[in-house]
This record gives sequence, structure tokens and C-alpha cells, in this order.
Amino acid sequence: MRHEGKPTTKLDVLIESRTCGKGATGDLDTTNLIGINEELEKVDESQRTKEFKDDFFTNALGEDPQGHVRCMGRGITCSKVHHGSILNVQPALTSEQAEELLQLKAGLEREKVKNEQMKFEFDNQKMEMDKMKEGVINEVRAEFRDEINHMKLSLHFFRVFG
Repeated sequence: MRHEGKPTTKLDVLIESRTCGKGATGDLDTTNLIGINEELEKVDESQRTKEFKDDFFTNALGEDPQGHVRCMGRGITCSKVHHGSILNVQPALTSEQAEELLQLKAGLEREKVKNEQMKFEFDNQKMEMDKMKEGVINEVRAEFRDEINHMKLSLHFFRVFG
């Protein structure tokens, strides 16, 4: 159900049907409903999904009476609503939308393949860098070892001839 381009909740329908769009009346139940709606408006907009609003409505007024669903009209039962014949029906995709969806999925798969290739290349480069690092470390060790040996020989030379 939609009203002015926005999804309609049970609470919206109930308030609209009780007030005829004129706001609060002297009816205590309607005033309570409007109070419930005002409380709902205090909740952060990002959390106010249709399901959240319907749950809020159910918590405030209780479960629907057995055999019918509030705000859905005559002949509508819970089983019809919850088994997809009314609320859970997804509109069929147009051929352009289906084609776009296929293109998007194909693009996503291409990006996944590129990502895997880049990860593989990165891992290879990391292994090469690790090998280079080990080589540099070994070269530095060898140079230090040679320098230490040279110092030992020099020290020995000065002791013997010094």
C-alpha cells in the first residue's frame, strides 16, 4: 500500500480512517493513536522502516484479532498477508531492469576476478620483497662478519708487533 508515493503503515491507515484527515478528534482511541504516532516520530528516521512501524503498531494495540487483519479491508486474513498474496508480492522486473541486473551481476563477477588477481599479484610481490629483504640482511651480516674479522686481525697485529 502506498500513499503520496510513500509506503503506508497500519498506523497511518488507522489514524486516517478515524480522523478523516482532520487530525485529533474527541474520540479517546483516536487521540491515543495520534499519541502513538507522535512517539513513533521521535524515533530516528533511519530506524523507522515499514516493519518497525508495523511492530510499533502491534506493540501499542496488540495482535490483530483472530480471522482478520486491521486496516487491510474485508476478507483479508493473516494467511493471505503472510503468505505473499498481498504484502510480500514483488513486482516483476521489466526487460530493461532484468538486462541491467544481469549486466551488474556480470560486472560484479569481473570485479571479483580482478580482485583475486590483484591479491595473487600482491602475495607474489610480498614474497619477492621478503626474499630481497633476506638477501640484504645476509649481505649486511657477511659485511659485518668480514669487518669484525678484519678488526680482529688488526688487533692481533698490533698486539704482536706493537
